[in-house]
Amino acid sequence: MNFIKLKNPKTELYLDFKNQILSPQFNWIYSGTTNPDKKSTRGDEYGESDMYQHCLLLRPTLDRLFSLPTSPQLETFNSIILEIFKYNRINLTHEFSLMVRASVNAVNPRVGKVKYCIPHQDHPFPHKNMLIYLTDAGGSTFMKGKEHVPEEDDIVIFQGEHWHELPELKRRVVLVMTYI
Repeated sequence: MNFIKLKNPKTELYLDFKNQILSPQFNWIYSGTTNPDKKSTRGDEYGESDMYQHCLLLRPTLDRLFSLPTSPQLETFNSIILEIFKYNRINLTHEFSLMVRASVNAVNPRVGKVKYCIPHQDHPFPHKNMLIYLTDAGGSTFMKGKEHVPEEDDIVIFQGEHWHELPELKRRVVLVMTYI
């Protein structure tokens, strides 16, 4: 699967939510690492980076077989996703079944020689990823030799193992959704 780029309708709801996320009042939880479960075998350029997260819908685990809503902003995020799908004529009956995880992630500019987070998949079962880039910090997303160089407000869908370039100068803030 290639990166599928969607059009962003930039509705009033989306822009208000984006402004809220990028404001100093938005609540973040320090996650400490972009991927604590994996070790890099790809060399010094791949590794961990500090990360802040605001989880909207917590992913299922082997001990909890269901997703768990964790933020009152999940309803707003859901409405934004519905606006995006409608604008892009994505058929909810045929192209979407279930949101599995939703989060707002922030990664600070890289320090040292680590340039990329460790390649990963968000779940151990088949799923798709959607990223909505809220800042113009760069930080390409890669999968199997393909690269998406993001611009602010870009939306991409992809599937499979992927990794992200850590931003050089600015904080990279993205909305993340995984779905079946």
